[in-house]
Amino acid sequence: MRKILPILLFMTMGTAGFAQAPFFSFGPKSAVNFSRFSTDVKYWYTNYRPGFDAGLFFRFHINRFYIQPEALYSLFRTDMHYSRFYFTGQFASLSTMDVFVNTSTINMPVLIGYAVLNWPIGNLRVFAGPRLTYTLRSVQENNRHDFPLSFESTPVNFSGQAGVGVDIFFFTLDVRYDYTFTDVLKGLYGNANNALYEGSLHPGVFIISLGWKIF
Repeated sequence: MRKILPILLFMTMGTAGFAQAPFFSFGPKSAVNFSRFSTDVKYWYTNYRPGFDAGLFFRFHINRFYIQPEALYSLFRTDMHYSRFYFTGQFASLSTMDVFVNTSTINMPVLIGYAVLNWPIGNLRVFAGPRLTYTLRSVQENNRHDFPLSFESTPVNFSGQAGVGVDIFFFTLDVRYDYTFTDVLKGLYGNANNALYEGSLHPGVFIISLGWKIF
């Protein structure tokens, strides 16, 4: 009985908190992200790699609707692979290269959401909105010392997000997808034979986040 009473008390407090539907709540959040580039550059392919987010969220409730600005530090990682066959007379050769991109950013999404379902201890939400990203640093490494590459990084980028979320007691769990509309890296430049690969690089990111509402 003594073990059950604290659990019942915690559930009662959580139920009472949601019944009051506070106008404002905020708290810390962290996330794991999986990002890759979509690109029109020939012979280049990209893979998802994990990164992370950490920061604060602020939520303003208006009945079932809410507005949620966020301030986050993020690290995005992506693998890029170059593969191309060359034919010289009767001979063929395969040229390959692996490039690893690590990008640190400050992200500021502003999401508009709607509580599709409400229950005593939480809700089910859908949301969407824009995100502004400021690039702090972008580091690229490749496995071809004979062909060093450099990228022209874009300092400010704009993207859109959409996803679903669940609130349970004071915890908030979100799953969202983010697509960047601007080119985060404007080109791939190499100094071997004055080679130049121009094209667009747009990140697509899956994000799974967990937050804690302080109040």
